[in-house]
Amino acid sequence: MILPISLKKQIILLIVLFAIFITGSFLFLAQFYLNKQFEEDTRHYIQHVHANYLNEIDEIITNSSASLQTIRSSQTFSQSLESQNYSQLYQLFKLTAQSNKYIMQIRFIDSNGDEKIRLDREKNTIREVEAQSLQNKTHRDYFKDALQHTQMFVSQLNLNIENNKIDFPYKPTFRVILPVYEKNFPDLFKGILIINIKVDLLLHSEVFETMIVKKDKTIISPFQLQTDQDLLTVDGHIDPKVWEKIISNERYNDTHLFSQQINNRFQNDIILITHLKHDYLQGIEKDRKSLYLTIMAVSLLFTIAINTLLFGRINNLFQAFYKERYEAKIHNAKEVLDTTKSFLSKPSIDPDFILTQSTTPMLLLTQENEIFFTNLAFEKLFDYKNEAILGRDVNLLYFDDLEQKNLQKIDEAISNKEPITTLLRVYTHSKKLLYVELSVSPIFDEDDDLKYFLFLYKDITKEQKILHELRDIF
Repeated sequence: MILPISLKKQIILLIVLFAIFITGSFLFLAQFYLNKQFEEDTRHYIQHVHANYLNEIDEIITNSSASLQTIRSSQTFSQSLESQNYSQLYQLFKLTAQSNKYIMQIRFIDSNGDEKIRLDREKNTIREVEAQSLQNKTHRDYFKDALQHTQMFVSQLNLNIENNKIDFPYKPTFRVILPVYEKNFPDLFKGILIINIKVDLLLHSEVFETMIVKKDKTIISPFQLQTDQDLLTVDGHIDPKVWEKIISNERYNDTHLFSQQINNRFQNDIILITHLKHDYLQGIEKDRKSLYLTIMAVSLLFTIAINTLLFGRINNLFQAFYKERYEAKIHNAKEVLDTTKSFLSKPSIDPDFILTQSTTPMLLLTQENEIFFTNLAFEKLFDYKNEAILGRDVNLLYFDDLEQKNLQKIDEAISNKEPITTLLRVYTHSKKLLYVELSVSPIFDEDDDLKYFLFLYKDITKEQKILHELRDIF
C-alpha cells in the first residue's frame, strides 16, 4: 500500500515545521546565553584590568619615590650639589631608570628652574640629553608647586610638554617630585629631583584600549584609532549622554564600554574609559556566526533523525518508495549526527589545559592551606615536580623565612576572604632565593561558598637586585 499524496505532504510539512521550531529555539537560547556570558566575562575582565592598573600606578609611584630618596641620600648627589658638577650623577640616574621600564625621564632641576642633568628613555634606550638641549622649567606648574612643598609629592596627571609644546604622540605623565633643600640650611631651596612616569603603556592590548579623561572632560590620552574614538565622541567632543552616565557613577558598564574613576592618594579627578577593540569584536562576531551555523546544522539533523524514529511506522511504505536514496541520506545524517554529538559532548575549551599551559606561575590552595594544583610555569620557576608538592603546606615555599611582615598580611587577607597583592621572598626546591610579586584571590563557587585561593607569582628578582645594588653603592 502506498501512502496518499496528501498524507505524505502532511508528514513532510510536520517534520519541517518541527525542525524549524527546534532550530529556532536552539539558536535563541544559544544567542541569549552567549550574549549574557560574554557581557559578564567582559565586565569582570575590564574590572580586573582597571584594578591592576590602579595597583600598578600605586606601586610604580611608591618605587619611584623610594628611588628618589635613595638618590637624595647618596654621597654622590651631595658632592654634585657642592661642586655643581652634575655629570657624575649619570650612572646613578641610569641605574634608576633601568630599574623601572615606566620611567620616561629622570632629572635634576636647580632652584632657578634650569635642568642640570636629564636622562630620557627612547624606546628601550636610556640616553643623556645634551647640555644645549636642556630647558628652563620655571613656568611649569609642577616646578611652581615644588616651591610650596618640603616633602615628596606627585603632580597631577597631564600630557608631557617639551619646549612649550605638547609631545606627540601623546604621553600621559605622572611626575614624582622631591624638593631638595640644603642639609645645613633647611630653608635654602636647591632644586628638585623629578621622575616622569609614562602611564599609557598599561592602557592598551590586542583586546582593549583605554582613554584617560579628567572630570572636566579634558582628554589626557585618547583612543589610538579614530574609529574607536567615534564610539565615545560626537564632533570631537565626548557625547553628553554617555558622559552624564559615566560621571554619575564611580563605575559605569555598557555592552562594550566601561569606566572607572580613580580615587587614591595620588589622584581623584581621573576617569579610565575602556572599550573592546573593533577588530576583536569582529572576531567574536565571526566566531558566533560559525557557532550559529553549526547549531543550525546539528539541530536540523537531530530533528530529522528524531522525527524519522517517531513516524517510522507511518513511513514504512513511504520509505519503500524511496528506499535507496532515503537510506543513503539517513546513513549520512546519522554519521554527521554522531560526529556532532561527540563534538558537542566535549567542551571546546578545557580550563585545566589553559591553566596548566599558562606562562604565569600559579597554584590553587585549599582552605586547609594545602597545595591543590600547580601549573607548568610554577614547576619551572620553583623547580618542584607536581607530584612532589601537591598536598604540601604552602609555607614550604618560604623555607625558614617565616617572619616576613607581608606573610602576616596574606594570612589576614585569607582569613577575611579578600584579594591581596604584595612582595615576598620565596625559595625554590634547591633553596634558591627569589623575589616575587604575589597576587592572592579567593575563588567562590556558584553559591558564593569559598572553594580555593588562587596564587599568581611574578618573578621580580632582577629588579630587586638592581635596587639592592643601588643601596650598596650609596
